[in-house]
Amino acid sequence: MRSHAPPASVVVGAGQGGYQTAASLPEQGYQHRITLLSAEDALPYERPPLTKA
Repeated sequence: MRSHAPPASVVVGAGQGGYQTAASLPEQGYQHRITLLSAEDALPYERPPLTKA
């Protein structure tokens, strides 16, 4: 069976790496739908690095 759905990408995980991947795709010319999957209820955000000082 052939799918007629438009091209799309799914990024699994909305941590820093997943968010950066989803954000960089359009910057690199990707023009299709991007879905970012996360187990969290909140939107992804940049978490500051933690240090043990």
